[in-house]
Amino acid sequence: MATQRFKEKIVDAQVLFDNVTPRLTDIPQLTADHTALGSTLAEARDLQARQESAEGQLRNLNDQRRDVAKRTADLRRRLAAGLKAALGPDSIGLLEFGIRPRPQTFTRTRLTPAQKAARAVERALAKAAALQAQEKPPAPAPAPKPATP
Repeated sequence: MATQRFKEKIVDAQVLFDNVTPRLTDIPQLTADHTALGSTLAEARDLQARQESAEGQLRNLNDQRRDVAKRTADLRRRLAAGLKAALGPDSIGLLEFGIRPRPQTFTRTRLTPAQKAARAVERALAKAAALQAQEKPPAPAPAPKPATP
C-alpha cells in the first residue's frame, strides 16, 4: 500500500475529529486528545498553506531565472557578433573574450589513382633500397693454408 500524502492525512484526521466531537459527552476521557488534535490540525493546515505559497514563489523565481537566462544569452550573442565584426571572425583576439574564432579550413588535394600508384611504387623502391643497404656483404672466404714441405 502506498503511503498517504500529507493532505490525505489531514483529511483523515479531520474526519476523525469531526466524528468524535458529538461523542465527547459519552466518552469524556478523549477530550484532551481531541483538543490536541484540533490544534494540530490547525497547525497542519497553516503549514500546508505556507508550503503552497512557497511553491508559488519558487515557480515565480524559476520563471524569472529563465527570463534572465534568455536575455543574457541574447546579449552575449549580440556582443559576440559585435566583437567579430570589429576584430574579424578569424581573429585569435576573440579568445580573450571567450569567443571561438571561425575555424580555419584547410583544403587537401586528393590524389588520383595514378598518383597513388606512383607514390606506392616510390615507397616500395625506397624500402627495398633501405633493406639492401642494411645487408652486410658476405665475409671473405678464408685463404688456403700454404703447404709446408
